[in-house]
Amino acid sequence: SSAALAEMADAVRAYRLAGARVYRALTALKTSDALAESGYRHLSRLLADHVRLDPAETNRLAKHAAALHETTSPSGAVVPADLPATSSYVDDGTVGDGHVEVIRDTMIR
Repeated sequence: SSAALAEMADAVRAYRLAGARVYRALTALKTSDALAESGYRHLSRLLADHVRLDPAETNRLAKHAAALHETTSPSGAVVPADLPATSSYVDDGTVGDGHVEVIRDTMIR
């Protein structure tokens, strides 16, 4: 029915928006002092212990986040996003994690 399809469309959009929030949170976490303050040496271990995110998944999501959002290098230099146009589609829920994976693999070698 159309109501069930509309509910699915809303649920997928909410899922994608949550993914966009994860990318933004990862970007903020990487630029914060969280690792130094926590005593962890690797972001993947910190997130495995605190939010039960698999380290391989953390690394994959961190690569996506870095491609979507500008970051700051350890020296303080701003590193521009490789996929800023894709970022706007992620942020509005138009595309999700699978799309980012394909675009990143295609555009960034």
